[in-house]
Amino acid sequence: MQASRAVTNTIMVGNPGVGKSTILNTLLGVVKFHSGVSLGRGLTSALQREYDSVGDVWMDTPGLSDIEMRKQAAAAIHEALSMDGLYKIIFVVTLESGRIRPDDITTMKLVHEAAPTIGSNYSVIVNKVSKSVFQKLETPEKNQLLAGLGLGLPPTTSIYFLGMDMNAYDESDVRVVLPPAFYPFFASAPIVHIKSTDVQLVASDQYEVTKNELARVLQEIKESNEQLQRHLSEQQERFEEEKKRSARALRKLESENAALARQLENDREEAKRRADEHMRTIQDEQKFSFEKLLPAALGFLVPSLWK
Repeated sequence: MQASRAVTNTIMVGNPGVGKSTILNTLLGVVKFHSGVSLGRGLTSALQREYDSVGDVWMDTPGLSDIEMRKQAAAAIHEALSMDGLYKIIFVVTLESGRIRPDDITTMKLVHEAAPTIGSNYSVIVNKVSKSVFQKLETPEKNQLLAGLGLGLPPTTSIYFLGMDMNAYDESDVRVVLPPAFYPFFASAPIVHIKSTDVQLVASDQYEVTKNELARVLQEIKESNEQLQRHLSEQQERFEEEKKRSARALRKLESENAALARQLENDREEAKRRADEHMRTIQDEQKFSFEKLLPAALGFLVPSLWK
């Protein structure tokens, strides 16, 4: 009897207007998630869960920055993370004047606190990046941005800067042309096993306090090179500690249940294989469109900060 195939749950987390739904529609190859302009609040008001042709789950969540929807968004994120299984956690953020927004880093921090199992096993898509920001990524200013993205979080090297597609700007329910480099980035995004018993409610009542504190630290990083270097050093230390923690957890799992450990590893490999196949299919479909719209589909894959 053939063992059942493990399902991969891809969850996009981000605040209103960052482009989660459009990216999901493009990856699925069909418009299933509503996207576009909504004055005053985000279009996503509840957890939306869709399935692809092989049974994997794709989820869009409401944004925590919408004060009127905050409790509802927190409940939706908790529900999305409580499905017991393999996850790809994708945070989608945008920049303001070339810098990370306090709202976005606050969302990332509160979600990590609610589901600490995530650790460093998450990805960040910095969406709608302008040409001027791409140019700054080739300068030391990149360090300020990376320090902000990892502020108070287990650091990740899975970060992608995605250019703004003007053909999709302010359009509703669309798919866009993604750069070729985006597909291997997404296919290799970290996968983590999350148990529902390890997930707590997102502390939405701490949103404003957390946001104000993070905004203060972001301003310090902007104004002081000493503070910048300190935060980069702290991120490096967290990265090393997270690697040790993950290794200890794997050794414990292997000693307690070697068969389960092997199954989890096989599930991760199978999930990656399916993701590779899916990305190749979508990429092939979009190849012609990409060649026509190349100037509007700039993308930049961040070099690994930690070697």
